[in-house]
Amino acid sequence: MRKFGQHAASPPPHMLTAVRFELVRLNERTPDGRLIQNPGFGVRDLPLSFSSMLTTGHGHGEARIIGSIDEVTVEDDGRVWGLGWLIDEPQARLTGKMIQAGALTGNSIELSVKSVKVDFDMDAMKMLVDFTEADLSATTCVGTPAMAGCTVSLVDPEFDFSAELTDEAAAAFADEVESFVAGNVTVGALPAFASNFSVIEADTAEAPPIAIPDNAPPATWFVDPMLTEPTPVRVEPANEQGLYRVYGHIADWTHPHLSVPGVELFAPRSRTNYAYFANREVLCDDGTFAPTGVLTYGGPHADLKLDWRAATAHYDNTCHAWADVAVGEDEHGIWIAGYVRPGTDDNTVVAARASGLSGDWRRIRGNLEMVGVLSVNAPAFPQRRPSGFAEAGIQTALVSAGLVGLPVMHSNLAPIPTAFADDLGYVASRLRADELAEIAGDLTADEQAELDAILEGMG
Repeated sequence: MRKFGQHAASPPPHMLTAVRFELVRLNERTPDGRLIQNPGFGVRDLPLSFSSMLTTGHGHGEARIIGSIDEVTVEDDGRVWGLGWLIDEPQARLTGKMIQAGALTGNSIELSVKSVKVDFDMDAMKMLVDFTEADLSATTCVGTPAMAGCTVSLVDPEFDFSAELTDEAAAAFADEVESFVAGNVTVGALPAFASNFSVIEADTAEAPPIAIPDNAPPATWFVDPMLTEPTPVRVEPANEQGLYRVYGHIADWTHPHLSVPGVELFAPRSRTNYAYFANREVLCDDGTFAPTGVLTYGGPHADLKLDWRAATAHYDNTCHAWADVAVGEDEHGIWIAGYVRPGTDDNTVVAARASGLSGDWRRIRGNLEMVGVLSVNAPAFPQRRPSGFAEAGIQTALVSAGLVGLPVMHSNLAPIPTAFADDLGYVASRLRADELAEIAGDLTADEQAELDAILEGMG
């Protein structure tokens, strides 16, 4: 157990009655993903101010200071308790009556944060924020705290709040309150990520500058390339730093492919902003971090029966990375934009230019989401029979060998309505090499000639 300060045995001057807080529970995560680690938790110099917010809303912007905390105890089980005093002033009295009546029972702490660790829970689709080093700086009485068990109560539940504060007493106390506030409240504290849990004040120590390597790619390479038409993925010549820019569409909205006989399927749109693919980051030349996914080569597609976690692990463990790219959607399709990973040899760059890209989509929370992109040796022409795996009539996985055709290719299929296509989800577009030979006998003479011309052009 750790103890900070000492609670006065009787009310200090101008104080009304004592209050008790269960301030926070360390090492317990809130429903919105926040957690305060016990070893790094401390308390600023006491006394600390506490406030009350008698209206509902985000943060503590409408709160008013009504008292001070003079003792904080950290139990071995992570519970943090506080003792303090209500000031003898009108809102403090009203707050006391509400606590006494059970109408105001919670409190929401404020932190001075020194270090924090941020992660992302892919299953729950929410950010996880761990405060690894932070000091308690204040708290606010609220109706609904973010963490269960953060309470406020009266030490004397029978205290009589009926006596009114006189104008003379209020005037005499004004200067003292102003001095107390100036010494204990930090102006400009920022609200936390969400809900009434903490007001976070950044540590005043200047953060060390980020060391940007000489070969950091331009940040402008990782934004929407503003393509004016469906564009096959391109690898540009190296710039003066020896870096190769990569951009283009890995799928467009107008090339349908059949995953179920008699049904045209189009590339589905992500509902998560491609969070299951772009879950890495690249440090750019301006010091910012671009969220990226990895283009891979040298391995097969993950088995269609695998779920998204196993499919992601397949690409991480069996394939080689050659490019890091941002991803998004425009009116033409799914674009990628990034660069060839430094250290990639020239032969791999040459092979990447000559290869197509094949996306892998898995059903996650009711929608097909992209989890990987693989370079393949297949040519670019509309796929007649894409590889799909269905369970109980529901498409659960989809792999492609690229969806964007070379400029000479044109689809003769009329697009189905967008809403219907979105409901059906994503499809692939290029044939893998082993499937190409299987259907070659079904091609007409003109189709075969067109295919031969494409293959010859791809070398």
